[in-house]
Amino acid sequence: MNPIHQMLFQSGFEPGTLGVPAEAHEILTGADRSVAPPNDWDALRRNLPPSHPWASAAAGDPPAPTDGPRLGYFDIQYLGGTAEERFARIVEDPTDPGNRVLHFWILHPNERYRGGAKARVQASLYRNRGLTAVTGRVRMYLHPDLEALRGYEPGFAWCTLQELWFGPSWEGGQHPFRISLGLHRDAGAGGELHFCVHGQPAHVEGEEHFPQYPGWGRPTWEIVQRGFDVPTGVWIECETQYRMGDATTGRFAYRVRPAGGEWTTIFDVSDWTYNPRSPAPVPLTDWNPMKLYTSAAVVGCVRDSGGATQVFWDDLAIWGG
Repeated sequence: MNPIHQMLFQSGFEPGTLGVPAEAHEILTGADRSVAPPNDWDALRRNLPPSHPWASAAAGDPPAPTDGPRLGYFDIQYLGGTAEERFARIVEDPTDPGNRVLHFWILHPNERYRGGAKARVQASLYRNRGLTAVTGRVRMYLHPDLEALRGYEPGFAWCTLQELWFGPSWEGGQHPFRISLGLHRDAGAGGELHFCVHGQPAHVEGEEHFPQYPGWGRPTWEIVQRGFDVPTGVWIECETQYRMGDATTGRFAYRVRPAGGEWTTIFDVSDWTYNPRSPAPVPLTDWNPMKLYTSAAVVGCVRDSGGATQVFWDDLAIWGG
């Protein structure tokens, strides 16, 4: 896994970074003084569409790249609910006082959906330009409250931690495709938590419907990695690599390194990274590099055990090429 060396952005959420509003952040402003540029959240904020509620006076689409890839705008999205149900906040590291981290927390499902509800807190980097290859790193801490999910005997395949989008419909894409990475638990007693990932095109008329993925077609590829038990209560460094391509040239790779441990490759997929129906390649237009998106049942399992569905993030770094 060879790194790409053009740094696009980095932050450890340290002083200089401010989350607004305080009770449930929707944007981050300022520049993280703990790392070298590019570290300015306001530079991403200036790319917010003018209609965005937190857009700055200089808001607007990022210009077309002339010298390589560019990130679009950053915000934090909930799609419903209140701070009592869910939030994202910059807080003190639960394991290292003095270190600041980004905290995603959900107590009740906050998004109404098809007569029911689901739960979402996500960091979004949208309207990116020219991202045909990306390496991203972030540290992730699954709160010990998520241990409750090991006892959830029905199992689940939906607890998204990262999602990559290629020409999504909300931006007018004609052939949407996504890569979704998250947690998986097999049904039955004594289940472990594992990572799962799938690359998936949008549903088209005449194709089979999949109740597990409303509005989406049969996954082009799908993997559950049962050889690695995902720990809770420890920091894990996570690295994602993506390259635009077809069944031969496309690539998605993911590896992790628990604190004090060695790198473990979880996925290394050579397959489509855009919709096979698309007449032309589509780059990474939109990205949720940090995400907590799951069902009411998963949130309810953790809440019924006296906890909250929560994840901490730190040391985000993104390279492009």
